[in-house]
Amino acid sequence: MQAYVVTTGLMFALLVVAHIARLAVEGPAALHSPIFLLASFLSIGMLVWSVLVLVRLARRPATDASGAT
Repeated sequence: MQAYVVTTGLMFALLVVAHIARLAVEGPAALHSPIFLLASFLSIGMLVWSVLVLVRLARRPATDASGAT
């Protein structure tokens, strides 16, 4: 599960970087698009969620193949 969370976290991080790059190119005019704003905030939210899940997974005690700690 950790590999999945890392992969999706990286995807959302790339999306956030792309949105920042678009803002750098287009300037504040991009902020007038509600779809752009919605996608930006959702991407940031999902990125934060993936980081929180990774932190929780890192703190969880390791288990063996049978699921015992």
